[in-house]
Amino acid sequence: MKRTLSKLLLFAITFICTQHIMAQKYDEYAKEVRSEVWGWNRPEFKNYSVPDKYKNESAVLIAIHEQIEAKRQKRLRFSAFGSIGVNKEVVYSHILRKMIKINDKVSLDDYSSLSFRSQEKRWGVWMSSKYKTIVGVRIIKADGTINEVDIKAEAVTVDEKEESKKVAIPDLQVGDILDYFICNEGHIDSENIPFITIAFVDKYPIFSYSVHCEINKNLTTEYRSVNGAPEFKESTNEDKEIVLDVKKENIAKVEGMNRWSSAFREYPIIRLAILNNGSGNIWKPKTARKSGVFKDVPPETIIADAKCSVGGEIMAGTIDIYKMTRSMAKNYIKENPQVSKEDLACYIFNALQYNWFIDGGGYTYIGFPKYLATLFKEFKIEHKFALTTSRFDVPMNELFNRYDLYFVVLANNNTQFFNSNMPFGIGGEIRPEFEGESVITYANYKFKNDMLQGTEGSFKTPISSPDKNSLLQKIRVSLSEDPMILDIAMESFTKGALKSQDVGNYVTLQKWHEEIRQSLGLKDSFEEYMKSKKSMRKQLDDYNEIITKEQKDQEDQIKKIISEYHQADPKEVLNYEVKHLGVTSQNPNLETSVHYLQEGLVQKAGKNYILNAGKLIGRQLDLKGDDRKRSIDMYFLSSRMFKHEIQITIPDGYTVDNVDNLNISLDNEVASFTSSASINGKTITIEACKTYKTLIEPLQNWDRLLQILDAGVNFYSQSIVLKKN
Repeated sequence: MKRTLSKLLLFAITFICTQHIMAQKYDEYAKEVRSEVWGWNRPEFKNYSVPDKYKNESAVLIAIHEQIEAKRQKRLRFSAFGSIGVNKEVVYSHILRKMIKINDKVSLDDYSSLSFRSQEKRWGVWMSSKYKTIVGVRIIKADGTINEVDIKAEAVTVDEKEESKKVAIPDLQVGDILDYFICNEGHIDSENIPFITIAFVDKYPIFSYSVHCEINKNLTTEYRSVNGAPEFKESTNEDKEIVLDVKKENIAKVEGMNRWSSAFREYPIIRLAILNNGSGNIWKPKTARKSGVFKDVPPETIIADAKCSVGGEIMAGTIDIYKMTRSMAKNYIKENPQVSKEDLACYIFNALQYNWFIDGGGYTYIGFPKYLATLFKEFKIEHKFALTTSRFDVPMNELFNRYDLYFVVLANNNTQFFNSNMPFGIGGEIRPEFEGESVITYANYKFKNDMLQGTEGSFKTPISSPDKNSLLQKIRVSLSEDPMILDIAMESFTKGALKSQDVGNYVTLQKWHEEIRQSLGLKDSFEEYMKSKKSMRKQLDDYNEIITKEQKDQEDQIKKIISEYHQADPKEVLNYEVKHLGVTSQNPNLETSVHYLQEGLVQKAGKNYILNAGKLIGRQLDLKGDDRKRSIDMYFLSSRMFKHEIQITIPDGYTVDNVDNLNISLDNEVASFTSSASINGKTITIEACKTYKTLIEPLQNWDRLLQILDAGVNFYSQSIVLKKN
């Protein structure tokens, strides 16, 4: 016993001492790394000249170089119980260095600061993974003077717990060259090196982009080049390590890459994985490749990896989340004996998602769909296990690793699609990023030998129409006692993909619990539920504190939403209501209302008033300058529709002019914008609708989309005149 206590004491003392000297060691090591990187003998980082033809570019990336190393070594470890063991760890470093010529204020703002995490440790019983980041920054002036930034002096801690920092770059000016690097290092034995993505693309031109990798031969190296990216040249060095090299020069800038793009489907990218598949500390599928280099692993092999990751049958009867959901489903059937299989499937999904969320388990790669499928099986709901991809990840024929695939459950002859989207997902809804994607299904499935098996099939997911992803706003407008101030009452109804984007602006924890518990037939409030659970009573004060804070914050959030809509702060919010969050099958749409007074939309013109009626539909996307240029295809979250029904009360003693300016009609195969205005007695009725019709559009249709965007901007600029009689 004394011997064990002595080991634990030694372990504790060692840990405490390590914390004290860590900061000093970090500073010393960072200095060594900076000296090494600045001393690289790479000619592209010594040439500061930029041809005149690039003088009108906002910035030019003169050189980019990535240097990646992965070694293996044995490491002595102490366990938490005082035992000693030897683990094989991977020593990993990844240096990304860039040299940029700053030509205007836009790029100056882009590069005015850098964010990074300095150190991180992850502990286990027999293992630990340690990470650190070293940053170096130099400014090269026009006369060749090189000024190195004091990182320690300029860095500000953003998140103390995460040890994340942000470093300002002082004295960086237009005309300077910024030379910086970020070096990520890890001593890892409990996980794999994070996947590496090398993208030969930027919104600025690139003169030279090179990558050099040195990887231990006993590791597993896998890579794939997509979308026209260059291929690695493979070789070995004197230490018999795997060497991968690639270089690409004169890379044109990509226009439009920050809006409506899908990086993995459009950008020239090399995806690289360095896996420690020889380690017993890291789980890997039975189909995992052994040591060596593997280029373009077939998609079928990646699918096999994913099928191996599901594991065996879950012990459903012993898991609290499962038991809670099963009990709720049985009560639901008892109270609704004629319930359809479709409604029951949705109820089970919603109940499981709710129980999973409040239990604090979070979403796992395979856990949630396995639980759901097991429940469907128990309640005799026809279903299949399935794998699919996202429109914003790689397609099925370019899979790189099993995380490119999403596990879903299809039910009732593929008419219902279930994949958790906590905490706002609704049973049966297809997440918009999965629309139009290939799905591999497994009917009569089983988890045999820790692998998904079944009768394989395939299909493509349906694509929803724009009206299924829509925003409808009903707006009632009148002049207040002060004619320069509008009295506006707005009701909003949001569906589908647009709802998933907006609901976070309105959600409060109390409202969310209230709607979901009511939809699941739970009679008590969440607060009452917490009181009934001994394990949760201690959290009750924290919960009530959150509720109080959310109530205080929500009005500020409503004001912010109005300000962004009108590009001007409201004078006063008179009242508002979040009727439904759209998180239940019974009320699937986000429904809100707000009544407020708004300045800035009326101007006086002698005895008349000019009402900026077009601005009542909210700010429109107005692309100018380089933002009107594009060189890649367009990928949208969904098709979608924005509809506004506006009624303006004409004040007594006034007539209306300029209404015809609000009649616009433009329609093509990509999108449309239509609007109409009419007068009936004392009411002006305006209807405006913008529709995006598709999920993906080729570059050749960019001009057609611009036509519709410009039509919206044109409408937004229109006014009507209230003329004094």
